[in-house]
Amino acid sequence: MATRGGIVSIEKMPFTISDEVLRAAHIGEPELKQELALTLFQPERLTLAQASRLAEMSRLAFQSLLVERWIPIQYGAQEFREDLRYYWRSAAWAKEATWRRR
Repeated sequence: MATRGGIVSIEKMPFTISDEVLRAAHIGEPELKQELALTLFQPERLTLAQASRLAEMSRLAFQSLLVERWIPIQYGAQEFREDLRYYWRSAAWAKEATWRRR
C-alpha cells in the first residue's frame, strides 16, 4: 500500500504458480488464496480484513473458515478501525444510493 498526496493506493504484486504445482497439491486457486490468508493470519501478519481480502471472501465467510479450522479470531484496535471505515463507507454508499433513487 502506498500513499500519494494523502490518497491511499493499493498496489498488487503478480505471483504465478504453475498449474502443475496446483494439480500436484490437489488445490485450486481459490483454495490456495484461502490457505495463504489463513497462514498469514494465524501469526498476526495480516489483520482479519486483510486476510479476508486476500482470500477473496467476505469477512463473515473468512471468520466461518477460521471457526472451521479452530483458529482463534484476533480482533484488536486495528480491526476495529478498519471495520469502522468499512461501515462508514458502506453507510455513505447506501445514503448516496437512496438519494439517487428519489
